[in-house]
Amino acid sequence: MLTGEILGIYAVFVFFIISGYLITASRVATPTLAGYAWKRALRLYPGYLASLLICFVVIGPFFVNGSLRDYVGGWWTWTSFARALGFDYIWDFTLIIPRVSFFEGDVGRVANGVIWTLVAEMQLYVVVAVLFSLRALNAWVTAALCLVSFVFFYTGNFVSMQLFPIIYGAPAFFAGATLYFVLRDRTPSGPVAAVFCVFLVEATIAGELPKLFPILAAYPVIYLGLKEGLTLGPWTRFGDLSYGIYIGGWPIQMAVAGLVGTGLSGWQFFPLCVVPVLAYALLSWHLVEKRALGLKGLLGRQPVEPLVESRSR
Repeated sequence: MLTGEILGIYAVFVFFIISGYLITASRVATPTLAGYAWKRALRLYPGYLASLLICFVVIGPFFVNGSLRDYVGGWWTWTSFARALGFDYIWDFTLIIPRVSFFEGDVGRVANGVIWTLVAEMQLYVVVAVLFSLRALNAWVTAALCLVSFVFFYTGNFVSMQLFPIIYGAPAFFAGATLYFVLRDRTPSGPVAAVFCVFLVEATIAGELPKLFPILAAYPVIYLGLKEGLTLGPWTRFGDLSYGIYIGGWPIQMAVAGLVGTGLSGWQFFPLCVVPVLAYALLSWHLVEKRALGLKGLLGRQPVEPLVESRSR
C-alpha cells in the first residue's frame, strides 16, 4: 500500500540481485563453459520439468472445460506441454493450458505465472557466458549493462514483448553481478548499506520505489547475504525449499482458488495454501532437485564455489 506495488515484485527483484551475484561467481569459478552450462541446467530445469508435470498431469485434469478424455488425448494438450518444455510461450511468458480454467477471468486461466522470470534467468545465464568468453565479464561491463537496462526499465521501454523478461530482470541482475566484482576482495560496509536503505525510504516517499528498487536494494541485499552469522536457522535442515516454493506456489494456489473460490481475503487464503506448497517444495527438493544436483560430477570434479555452493547450491 505504501509503495504502490505488490510485495512479490520486490521479491522478484531480490531474486535477480542475488542471482546476478551468484551466477557471476559461478562462471568465474568454473573452468569450462560446459561445466557452467551443466550446473545451470541442473539447477533450473529438473525442478521446472517437475512443475510442468504437476500442472499438466496432476492439477490440469481437475479443471478442464470439457471431457477428460479430450484433455488426455487432445493434441493441443501435449503440443502445449512440448512447447513449455522449450520455454516457448506465446501467452506473455505465462503457462496457460488450453481448455483449463481455474476460475472466471483472464488470471483464472494462468496455470503458472512466474515462468517469465525463468525465461529471463536463462537468457541472463547466456549473457554471462558470452561475456566471460569474450573476456568482458568485469565490473565495468556489468555496471554499463546495469545502467543501460535500467534506463529501458525505468522508462517502460521494453522494445518488444519478447525482450520484456530480460529487460525487467537485467538491472537487478547486473547490479548483483557488479557487486560481485566490487566486493570480491573486501567486506561489505554496514554504513554504506544503511545509506542505500535511506535512499529506499526516500524513494518510497517519492512514489518511485518500484522503479528504483533494483538499483537501490542491491547493496543492502548482498550485505545481508554476506553478513557473518546471519542464517535461516533450523529452516534449512529440511533442504533448500526456495525453488520449489517459487515454481510450485502459483499452480497450487490456483488449484486452491479453483476449489474454494476467489472470495476469501489473503489472511483466509494463505493458511489453505501454505501447507501444500511447503509439502510440494519438500518433495521437489528431495526427489528431484537434490538428486539432479548430484549429477554435477558427470562432467568431472568442479571447484567448490564459495557462497554459491554453501548457500544456494
